[in-house]
Amino acid sequence: MVTTSRQTPRLNWQLKPLKSGLLLCFFVALLSIYVQDTGSPGQLQEWEFQIDHPLIDPASCGTADERIARVIKWSKKHGAYIHPNVSVASVKRGGRGLVATGQIKHWEAIFRIPQKLQLNLETVKKDPAFKSVFKDVPELQDGFSALSLYLIHEARNKTSFWRPFLCSLPSSVPLPMFWKAGDSRKKMFKSLPADQREYFTTVVSKMKDYVLRKYTILFRALRKKHSSKFQDKVYSRATWAWASSLVLSRNWGRVMRIPAKDGPPTTQVMQTMAPAADLPNHNTFGLSARFETGKSNTGATLRLDADRDYAAGDEVYISYGSKCNAEYLATYGFVPDHNSDVLCHRMETLKRKRRNG
Repeated sequence: MVTTSRQTPRLNWQLKPLKSGLLLCFFVALLSIYVQDTGSPGQLQEWEFQIDHPLIDPASCGTADERIARVIKWSKKHGAYIHPNVSVASVKRGGRGLVATGQIKHWEAIFRIPQKLQLNLETVKKDPAFKSVFKDVPELQDGFSALSLYLIHEARNKTSFWRPFLCSLPSSVPLPMFWKAGDSRKKMFKSLPADQREYFTTVVSKMKDYVLRKYTILFRALRKKHSSKFQDKVYSRATWAWASSLVLSRNWGRVMRIPAKDGPPTTQVMQTMAPAADLPNHNTFGLSARFETGKSNTGATLRLDADRDYAAGDEVYISYGSKCNAEYLATYGFVPDHNSDVLCHRMETLKRKRRNG
């Protein structure tokens, strides 16, 4: 049985609406586990390596518009529903976004992404190429590590089933943990409220430590029994940076109920990536999202419904959840408009802990 609870800073993972019902990101989990009361945060360190895009023959993916058109066509071919009155177009505030081309009623489905098109730990487990790897390497049971590794693996396979989706993904995600000295984007750090800057530095430092530690632990294990399959020149820290940044910034938390032999069932959040459903931009209010099971109670469809009535020309958004500016900048690499009054609730919790000893 599947439920949702969109998280947003999670690891305690109760997704609160990110996309308004789920939450698009692994951030909360990270904060819950790694951003603890560790005292002085120290200085923001520079990332030690470049981001390398491992996608083989990217030119064959086409132009940006062609990549979007192809992932939409491919998604529909494999069972996804995308409302006929939406398309990707230039938007008023710059860049591209999802725009209504006709009337859409409140609660109408905008996207329905079937389980077949959901990329998560179960996808990796079922791939014959990873069967023996899962058996030998328990470190791969972690959803974050499995997804990151699988993205690199499939990016190097030009005949991958996931090729249209991989072509649609960015070659890099401008997360602050990858910023270099002199990066012009660092001016966004100065735009943060003064009391959020130390917290931002702590979050970024912990995220970087987490990503690098996961890489080190996983590849130490892989190289013992599968060194020929996962060679350093392909599965480098630079390609890991690319893959892990996508998992961190583009996953949906699918809350699974796991039956237990004795006692009540437990819950587990499965980080899930979904093609096409990541096309809308963020806004405070956006599409309502949930996972729903069919009559057979098997599988789960990711469904995004209209949060209001839309007219032709309106931009259609998703919400990445209620987070303060420091959390948005650390996790997604941008600071949203009209968000300065949102408190960093976890930061306030840490302050109380420190005051209370």
